[in-house]
Amino acid sequence: MANRDRRKNAARLLHHIYTALNDYHLVCFGDDLANENGYPLEIGGLDALHFYLFKKYGWTIAECQAMNSDQLRLALTEELAAWKVPPSAKFDLRLPSLEQLLEKK
Repeated sequence: MANRDRRKNAARLLHHIYTALNDYHLVCFGDDLANENGYPLEIGGLDALHFYLFKKYGWTIAECQAMNSDQLRLALTEELAAWKVPPSAKFDLRLPSLEQLLEKK
């Protein structure tokens, strides 16, 4: 039972780490989008993504802000396909695999 719980918890941990990393990249994309479109300096990150979708599709800001990260990624699929994480946003993270997590006690 303990091994099963440990495996489940390790998988959960990795899921949340990768979700956080994907969300971080989405915010970085918003910064790049703001720079690319000449938005005022105070508009960056998620605000820039919401503003971009507001301008592109005519959705209300409230509708854009109500979108979760997965919905934002879907709405921005084409834009994200051409984007690369800039060097200033890259860090040397060596995330463990599930097996590596389970090896450690």
